[in-house]
Amino acid sequence: PRRSRLWVCEVKDLSFAVSPATIAQRVNKFLKRKGYVSQLTRAAEGVRANPTAAARLVQAPNPEREWQVIPLMITRRVEPAGFSNGLLVSFVVIRDLATALKQDVAQPFGHIPVSGA
Repeated sequence: PRRSRLWVCEVKDLSFAVSPATIAQRVNKFLKRKGYVSQLTRAAEGVRANPTAAARLVQAPNPEREWQVIPLMITRRVEPAGFSNGLLVSFVVIRDLATALKQDVAQPFGHIPVSGA
């Protein structure tokens, strides 16, 4: 609340992938037209349409203030999709979530490197 941010999150725990075909299929799950990133973007737009209602829902202090709505994809491992061009969401691995949320400067879209993973 002190940074006036509302995080809209999608959490995914896909199986570990090593083959090129499996990695390609996983990237497609995130980036296809109605994929995970699209779902997250739509959810964030819904919150942007009425951030005051969302702030009230989570019982944030002073919900009528101006809020920054940030879409965030949370995964167990670094996802290759997080390095795609043109993303409108950020990706973070679960072990770095608390650190990413506490940063004073909002992170750019794409993968958020926190622990060096």
